[in-house]
Amino acid sequence: MTARILGVAVVPFLLFATGCINTHTYTVAVQNDTNRPLTVGLAKEGLPVEDDWMAPEELARNPSPYGGRQWGVAIPPGHSGDIGPVKMEVGPGGSQAWLRVYRGDLPTSELLAVSRGSPSRLDLPLPPGENDFVIFDRNGRLAARRNGKDVNLND
Repeated sequence: MTARILGVAVVPFLLFATGCINTHTYTVAVQNDTNRPLTVGLAKEGLPVEDDWMAPEELARNPSPYGGRQWGVAIPPGHSGDIGPVKMEVGPGGSQAWLRVYRGDLPTSELLAVSRGSPSRLDLPLPPGENDFVIFDRNGRLAARRNGKDVNLND
């Protein structure tokens, strides 16, 4: 009897405490219209942490299970690359998916030196679904068009 009462009290609490997790799917196409290679990949703000969404700085902090894994993929000038479809779990506190773009074909260790807001880096928010980007140079900075429209990052 006590176990049954305890179960009735604990199960609803656990459901409330853990909340609901939703899954979103992302597909990203990137056209490199610059004159240099680009390194592109996905990053996530929010929980739960997922391998496919670890940013370069997260890989650097957690090297043991990843054994020197390179972050992202390189896209040569004039070429395009695709990522996905990739699923992302969205926890109760919310999560934001990002496409990160770095100028150059860089190893993970060198990506760490390129901070947000740098002319050689873009952080582009991703809505769930299909995302098509063209990356180009504008006044010495990386810039982007999503689905044919300029992305205003309000730097």
